[in-house]
Amino acid sequence: MASTTTAKALFISTAVIMLTFCCFTPTVNAIRCHQCNSHLQEDCTELRLITPRAPRDEQFLTECESPDMFCRKTITKIEVSGENRIIRSCGYLDNDKSAKTNYCFDADNEGYKQRICTCYEDGCNAAPPRLGNANHVTMLSATGLCVLVARFLRINA
Repeated sequence: MASTTTAKALFISTAVIMLTFCCFTPTVNAIRCHQCNSHLQEDCTELRLITPRAPRDEQFLTECESPDMFCRKTITKIEVSGENRIIRSCGYLDNDKSAKTNYCFDADNEGYKQRICTCYEDGCNAAPPRLGNANHVTMLSATGLCVLVARFLRINA
């Protein structure tokens, strides 16, 4: 009986801690994006993402002016010279766009082709697309912890 009470207390305390953590996680008003042009800054071509396994590359990471902004990466291929240029910047979010989904599209203009990608997380306009962020990892860890505690309670009940 004592072990069941202890297990329930452990479960309740874990749930309260996780709920507190999720509710009071600090939020940021404006997004931070890489802002550079490979034609003017050679280091703009290859940037590393901010991930647990990669070192942080914050050389061009700057806070955007408004909370209604997103990060943009534009790759332009100039057909005459074959040169690729990369521009990383902030973009303004239209009031009509309510869904904040990452997407890319291609534009075929006279003399050059572009691939334009948008994203909505800090530093997401670096090199390859992100696989996840710290919030996703935290939530997955919390879910896993709750499942383990629930199994522990069933075994000891």
